[in-house]
Amino acid sequence: KILVAFKRRFANVDLDIMVGRTADIERRMLDGELDVGLIAGIVSNPSTLKTYHFLTDEFVLITPSDQSLAQRRVSLRQIANLPLILREKGSAPRRIIDQSFRAAGIPYRCVMQIETAEALKKAVGEGLGCSIASRCSIQTEIKAGILAYSRIARAPMKREFKVILHKDKSVSGPLKSFLNVLKIKIDTPRPLSNNG
Repeated sequence: KILVAFKRRFANVDLDIMVGRTADIERRMLDGELDVGLIAGIVSNPSTLKTYHFLTDEFVLITPSDQSLAQRRVSLRQIANLPLILREKGSAPRRIIDQSFRAAGIPYRCVMQIETAEALKKAVGEGLGCSIASRCSIQTEIKAGILAYSRIARAPMKREFKVILHKDKSVSGPLKSFLNVLKIKIDTPRPLSNNG
C-alpha cells in the first residue's frame, strides 16, 4: 500500500526493491546500494545507520479459512498442540516464536520449515498445518478467504519494523518524499537506540 501511494504521487520515480535479511539490507546500505531500508531486525552498525520506528506488527496464529479456531483468541498451550509450519531457524520470525514458547516453558511441534513467507502461507492455505505469522503479511489472504487468524492471548508476539538510513545520506528529492509517505520525520529526527 505504501508503494502504491508513493507511485500515485510520484509516477516518474523508478523504484528498485530488494528483499533480504536485516544483515543483507544493512550491508547494502553501508555499500551505498540502497537509499533506505525497512527492517525488523537489529542493526549492528548503530553509529553509521540511523534507525526510526515505522510500525509495530503482531504475530497471530494463521489457519486455513475453514479452521474452527479462526477469529478466537488462542493460548500458546493450544497452539503447541497444533502441527506448525514455521519459518526456518535463525529467521527473525522464528526467533520471536522460539523466545515466546521458551519463556512460557512450552514445547511446540514444528512439522515443516519453509524459507519464505509466501510459501508458508500457501502451505497453510492448502491445509498442511497452521502457522504463526505477521498480521500485516496476511491481509490479502484474509480478504480472499484463503486464511483466517486468531490472536494469541496473554503472550502476544510483536515485532517492530524500522526504517534505516545511512547517517551521511542526503535526504532530499524522491527519498524525502518516500520518507514522508512512510510518515518518517527526518527534519526532527529521534533516532532509536540499537535496542529499539
